[in-house]
Amino acid sequence: MKRNQFNIIVISLISGIIGSTITFYFITKKKDEENKLLKRKEDKFRKYYQLTNEWLLLKGQKKSIIDYMLYMNYKKIAIYGMGELGNRLYEELENSSIQVLYAIDKYPENNHSNLEFCELSTNIKKVDAIIVTPIFDYEVISSEISDVVDYPVISLEDIIFQR
Repeated sequence: MKRNQFNIIVISLISGIIGSTITFYFITKKKDEENKLLKRKEDKFRKYYQLTNEWLLLKGQKKSIIDYMLYMNYKKIAIYGMGELGNRLYEELENSSIQVLYAIDKYPENNHSNLEFCELSTNIKKVDAIIVTPIFDYEVISSEISDVVDYPVISLEDIIFQR
């Protein structure tokens, strides 16, 4: 075999190995990102399950979110997040002495109620508290809301797990 042919074979092998290594790296990196996203979703739904389970246990003990609201003197509230938990919260408060004045949600199509929707801006109506139902992102959402209002921003999780 001539030296030129040998060099071509060696370069082809090295190129193949490098190409395979780079491909393996990117596939592994993509898989790691997918696993992190999947783990985040799993953690989110586990947290939502635990909250929902605790909420049902409280109902079984004849305790309600209304009791907490009255105890805290929250008579007029807003709900941030009208996904499943937001709609369940609204349904629980709908025929009570607690007034839900409006909802704040990035996706207004989530609303299954007749609530007014407001954007998070400097001119939203004053309420006694804003209840945040997307509990998994509470820290970020609370920070965004606190930049705009100076009244209490409470996680639904804190209300449900309050003893």
